[in-house]
Amino acid sequence: MDTVTLGRTGLTVNKNGFGALPIQRVSREEAARLLTRALEGGMTFFDTARAYSDSEEKIGYALSGRLIRDSTAAYAWLAQYPEVLPIWGIQREGELDEFLSYVQEPPALDQRRLSLIQADRQQLQGSFCRGCGYCMPCPVGIEINNCARMSLMIRRAPQAAQLTEEMQAKMAKIADCLHCGQCAAKCPYGLDTPKLLEENYKDYQEILAGKPV
Repeated sequence: MDTVTLGRTGLTVNKNGFGALPIQRVSREEAARLLTRALEGGMTFFDTARAYSDSEEKIGYALSGRLIRDSTAAYAWLAQYPEVLPIWGIQREGELDEFLSYVQEPPALDQRRLSLIQADRQQLQGSFCRGCGYCMPCPVGIEINNCARMSLMIRRAPQAAQLTEEMQAKMAKIADCLHCGQCAAKCPYGLDTPKLLEENYKDYQEILAGKPV
């Protein structure tokens, strides 16, 4: 799979970008189908602009979120705390319908939801990369903003795109890390980025060797 680095940003993307001007001419559902297929197929650059009418909205509809997997679990967990006012990020009518339904029939915090919350907590708590890219560019060419969060991506996004030969080569670049500290110094979340890269690479190698995900 061919890639290209965007100027001096250090961000490397698939050489096939998704031009999102034409999706203003199709329905939201059709645009979401195309965008999701593009992402799962390996496209990582999506071009849009405010002038493209509802193109930005359709991209947000299709590709946003992907962290909260079960809104009933989130709602039930926060309902335990009467002094807490959750502010749900809603941009789809279906999401709004979900949360409105909980007003009349609030979901219970049962064992299934507790188990889901515990699993999410194990994956998302503590030091995890948000992929913001402020750490880039890396002096030895490591694609930090993707490699440092591989353990999450391979478990919470389409897995096939993370196991390609191209991605394996990108992950192997972690072995070239100089431990110069430039990335950690620029991280707005104060992460120990070199350590995070090592941990993600170790996990990735174990998965390639057959560890179940």
